[in-house]
Amino acid sequence: MVVTLSTGREQSLILLPMTAIGRGETPDETTVFTVVEEGGRKVVHRRRVELGGVYDNRIRLIEGGRSQPGEGDVIVTTGSFRLIEGQEVRVLESRDPALRIGL
Repeated sequence: MVVTLSTGREQSLILLPMTAIGRGETPDETTVFTVVEEGGRKVVHRRRVELGGVYDNRIRLIEGGRSQPGEGDVIVTTGSFRLIEGQEVRVLESRDPALRIGL
């Protein structure tokens, strides 16, 4: 059976790979690492995020509210479990044009 549902409104979603999501300081807190430039170096900072539903193998990031990253932020999508706050990284282009990977 196939069902098509149209809500009549356009919705923009921010979808992150599950590999981008990490644990926060408390059991109910989830985080991502964002890449920022400081003193000519690219470094990572942990940012709290609020998650929505799962779409295939990606998780929806809810903007605003408890989510700290915003539009235009570069989010680490691979290897984030190895990073520490303030660590220097280099940004590589991803095969997926919607993503940039910080390593």
